[in-house]
Parts: sequence; structure tokens; C-alpha cells
Amino acid sequence: MKINGASIISTRIELITSSQTWTVPSDAKYLEVYLVGGGGGGGSGRCGAAGTNRYGGGGGASGQINAGKFDVANLSSTVNIWLGAGGAPGAAVLANDTNGNAGGTGASSLFGGDGNEGNAYLTTATASAGAGGTNAANSTNSSPNSYLFGNTCDFAAGTLNADTFGGSQISQIMKSLMPGAYGGGISSADAYNTGAGLQLVSPTGTAMLAWAGGGSSVPGVNGTLYTTITAALAGNLFIAVGGTGGGSGDLSKGNYRQGGRGGSGAYGAGGGGGGAGINSSGGGQGGNGGSGFCLIVIHY
Repeated sequence: MKINGASIISTRIELITSSQTWTVPSDAKYLEVYLVGGGGGGGSGRCGAAGTNRYGGGGGASGQINAGKFDVANLSSTVNIWLGAGGAPGAAVLANDTNGNAGGTGASSLFGGDGNEGNAYLTTATASAGAGGTNAANSTNSSPNSYLFGNTCDFAAGTLNADTFGGSQISQIMKSLMPGAYGGGISSADAYNTGAGLQLVSPTGTAMLAWAGGGSSVPGVNGTLYTTITAALAGNLFIAVGGTGGGSGDLSKGNYRQGGRGGSGAYGAGGGGGGAGINSSGGGQGGNGGSGFCLIVIHY
């Protein structure tokens, strides 16, 4: 672009949240493309008898990211974009003394080509799901494969299963893509627990934003995709927040209550785990993984 004969560098950001054939601006010089796959679905909580350990479902991993720069002169006038679906939530467990169900895997996304991964300009990996809650702790994280090539965005692993009964916040140090948090569990002492929350902290450890997990039988909070340039983004183009964990059932309430549902992840983020429940009530459903998205920075 020129104003009074002087060249002015300008950019425009376009967020794409549905699969489509995208028209390349004819006056653009090059594109920065940030492609994100679907997030993993959260697992559901265990349903078990009083006096036993019952863990909430694990949170799904964030979607995977790939990025690249493209000279518009080397592209066709249109580009096909396929965005991966988020992983399905682990179904609620209603049968007594039964472990929770795992969530579904987040699907990969493609930028360019004919729908075949080998012909695309960019592709992403799939995202691991959260496991269903059991009667034992499991501190194993999902292990997503990153297709991250030299940009500043980051991703995060979700918990395959809860390694504690809940009530804590999982800190993410300026992660652009966040996982789901695990659901609240119930110890053998029959004390209920809130689902795990999520907290965004700066590289120096300063708390910036936080999202609470669900209370007694209360669903987790659904995630949000932030793209507005604010201080909280700290230089990131976007932050996709995962769903927080659902709270466990609470025997002390006088009725047998089901665990809370896990929160759904924002675009590209993991679903939260469902809370554990008590026999005759059920374990809470996991949260949906967020579908993929594509953020394009257009340089003129």
C-alpha cells in the first residue's frame, strides 16, 4: 500500500473457524498461516460405592499447531482449508462400580491441497483424549506430537487421568493452546472435590487469568478463544482456553448426586474431565474438545 508515494506496510488478521475454500486476497504479498487441529475430548468420571476412591475423568490435550509463511505469488487464487473436529466427550457412566469412558481424539487440520495430507501445504497432528476416571490415581499426561516450526505459539498436554481428587488449578505459562482440566474425584472418606481449574501465568510467574472448576455436581466452565490484542495475551496472537473439570458428586448433601460435566474446550483446546459420582447417580460426562481453526495474518 502507498500513501503519497510512500510504501506503508499493513496487515490484516482473519480467523477461520469452519472448513471452506478460502479466497486469497489478490493484493496481498504473503501470508502467515497458523493452523490448529481439534482438541481432545475429556473423559468421564468413575461411578463407585461409598468408601472407595473414585477419580474424575482426565482433560483432553490441546489441538496441535503448525505454521508457515507463503508467498502469494506461489499460491492459487483459492486455498482449501479443512479444520479437524474436536474429540467427542467421554459418555457419562450410569452403571454402578464402573470406570469412566475416555474422550475422543481431536482430528487433524489441513491447509491447501485436495484433502490428502501428503498434498497439503500445512498439516497438524491429532490430539490425545482424556481417559475415563478409575479407582486409582494416574499422573500420566497425554503426549501430543507438535508440528510447531519456529513460531512462538505453544501447546499443552492434558491429563489422561486425574492424579489427585481435585480442587487445584493447573497453571499454563503463556500457552497459546490450553488443555482441559481433570474432573473432581471422591476419596474413600467420601469428601467431594471441585473440578480442577486452569490458570494462565506470565513467564515470571504472575497470575493473569483464571477459570474455576465446577463445584459439587456443577459442570466445569467452557473455554474461550481470545484473539483481541490485550495485555493478557502478552504477545501471543491468540489463546485458546480448555474446559475446566466438573465437580464430583457429594454424598453429604443427603442425596446421591451425579458428577458434574466437564467444560467444553474453545476452538483448538481440550475438553475438561467429568466429575466422579456415587453409585445410583453416575459419573459426569467429559467435555467436548474444541474444533480446529486457522488464523491467517495477511501482509499487503
